[in-house]
Amino acid sequence: MVPIAYESWLDVGGEIKKACWDYVTSHYILNPNSRKHTLQSIGTKWKNFKHYLHKKYILPLKDDPEADLLTPPAMYSHLKIDDWKLFVAQRVSKKWEEKSKKAKITRGQNKYNHHLSRKGYSGLIEEIMQETGKAEEEIDRALTWKRARELKKGGYDPDVKKIVDKIEKLEKEDNDVAVSCGTKDVLTRALGNEEQRGRVRGMGKFVSQQQYFYLPKTVKSYLEDEKKKMQQRLDKVEDDVARLKRGSNFNASEGASCQIWEDKKRVEVEVEEEDEAQEELLDNSCYLAVDVPSNIVAKGNVDNNSLSGDENIEVMIEICFQGEALLPFPLEEEFIEKVKDAPGYILMWPRHLVIQCSNLEKVTKNAKKDIKSLPAKKDEERKHEDKNAKMDDQKGAKKADEKETEMGKETIKELKDKKKAKVNEKETTQRRMTRDQKNTRVRMEKSVPLRMAAMMVDGQVSKVDSIKVWCEDDLFGYESFTYLTWTDFNKVFSMDELSGTVVTTYTMYLYEQIKNGSKGDHGICFMTPTATMQHERKAKARNVDDSSRLVAERLSKRNGKHIILLPYNPGRHWVLGVLDMEKNTCYYLDSIGPMSVDVQFKHIVDAAIGLYNVQSGSKKMIKLKWVNSKCPIQPGSTECGYYVLKFMKEIVQQGVQVLENDNIGGDTNEYTDADFDEIREEWATYVSNFIFR
Repeated sequence: MVPIAYESWLDVGGEIKKACWDYVTSHYILNPNSRKHTLQSIGTKWKNFKHYLHKKYILPLKDDPEADLLTPPAMYSHLKIDDWKLFVAQRVSKKWEEKSKKAKITRGQNKYNHHLSRKGYSGLIEEIMQETGKAEEEIDRALTWKRARELKKGGYDPDVKKIVDKIEKLEKEDNDVAVSCGTKDVLTRALGNEEQRGRVRGMGKFVSQQQYFYLPKTVKSYLEDEKKKMQQRLDKVEDDVARLKRGSNFNASEGASCQIWEDKKRVEVEVEEEDEAQEELLDNSCYLAVDVPSNIVAKGNVDNNSLSGDENIEVMIEICFQGEALLPFPLEEEFIEKVKDAPGYILMWPRHLVIQCSNLEKVTKNAKKDIKSLPAKKDEERKHEDKNAKMDDQKGAKKADEKETEMGKETIKELKDKKKAKVNEKETTQRRMTRDQKNTRVRMEKSVPLRMAAMMVDGQVSKVDSIKVWCEDDLFGYESFTYLTWTDFNKVFSMDELSGTVVTTYTMYLYEQIKNGSKGDHGICFMTPTATMQHERKAKARNVDDSSRLVAERLSKRNGKHIILLPYNPGRHWVLGVLDMEKNTCYYLDSIGPMSVDVQFKHIVDAAIGLYNVQSGSKKMIKLKWVNSKCPIQPGSTECGYYVLKFMKEIVQQGVQVLENDNIGGDTNEYTDADFDEIREEWATYVSNFIFR
């Protein structure tokens, strides 16, 4: 279909490419979005065919004067004589020889050739998963890069061996260090050059940097802005240090000029002390102590901006020595109370307990003295406090007697009640989160996607009313978009009850997974939860009529798909309906337990089926079969939304057979925190792409 007379695939006209695409789609069912990749594959095969003709029928006979190069090979009867002559003329020309020589030099620069053959990286990853038992997300691309370049006889080529040694060395260095999210991982540092656009080395085709590194363009631009801000802050610190240097020199010269009035030795000591203080200012590394300077609990850095005359200064912990020690100033909002939880955070610390690394010897000399004096100081402070408290009690009792004689006992009782109420109110305001919510926050801090999303939400979403999230038009049968507010993000971060917009956006994520081919298409389509959501201003019958009409419209626009997922909220609780149009069955999944189907939801779906039959012109009266499916049970009161999202995910991955076999959730009777965190990470990664749009 494509003449070999064209020099390159770029020269082939659009009509020929369209004919190739039409031919392929007449034999295979393909998504229209795969047109570009399909045509690229055709172009590669066309180019390989031309290379085969050149290597087999032209190159061996090029220097033979008696050879007949103007007749096309007999086995390829479709080749036209004119096209073949033009093709031979191209391949024996000096222009082609120069082009071929240049291409060979370029190809020779590729020193790290893989030996995967047709298995590819996807097959290699499956092989590693079977060998190690790891999930796909846990396999690092440095490992796949090394395994792909192993020789059949074992070992590596000399050039590859150098990079493998670098990778192993960097992995040892980073063994106990948390690697930040970004493209500069172990493999990038070992190879010594940045990642190029459109590919991820060590992961094969169709894996983009957006998918692997969690760095879409919007996030990347945000991080670049943050980098600029940090650079501005660093420039300011350098200016402050330079100014301090100039100030110390000025003070030194001023001290030297004052020798007429003061003792020369004392002035020299003052200048030395100023120089030492300046060195302390420039040396940011420090040890952090609690109670006394000798009780060192951590090592960290001092924030330059906080180096002033204040009693407390800002520090950042890097290494913990006593993880269970309590912080002098805990971060209550972040639930950071102990030293082991504080690395990476900027904290306030008493100045006298921040010890410069150079002064550690002085502190160790006074360690015994500090330890002996500590109980005595505490006893003194306790006695002093008891004495003050006793005096306050005596004064308070005297004042109370005077007031009691004037106001009477009833007035005193009212004051006590008010004071008690005030204390209770203070206690309630200080009670911020439950223990479960606190644990959830800790789990979130350990997740890179959630931490990145939280950083963007705090920096951007809090400044606007909402962000718009949209998907393809055929997701719900019409233009699909919704708006997420800061409250919606907070519900996900704190594991609170999920809103309808969160469920809708996760549905968009599942649809994208089906469309992009990472999850199999089992004939599934989705219904927006807002279509069946109850409205307080409408009567019950009106809610059923409107919802059933919307469901019937979705059934008419499902484009041959027979499974419809219908998340439903009858009132502060999420359930899932799965409608199988081929078997006229609706599966009902409720994470509270084996209860009866919600009456209003049943009315909506039954009425929608009847309305759909009338609209489609069917004369059959179909009676829907309802199945109360077995599913995992939620332990708490706010996890129902996550259970519904997990149900939808399993059905998308495995199809409706998982419900027919009563195998939703597998062998587990209850989903784990890891299951919920996976849902939250997938949701956060997806919606982060829309924050800056």
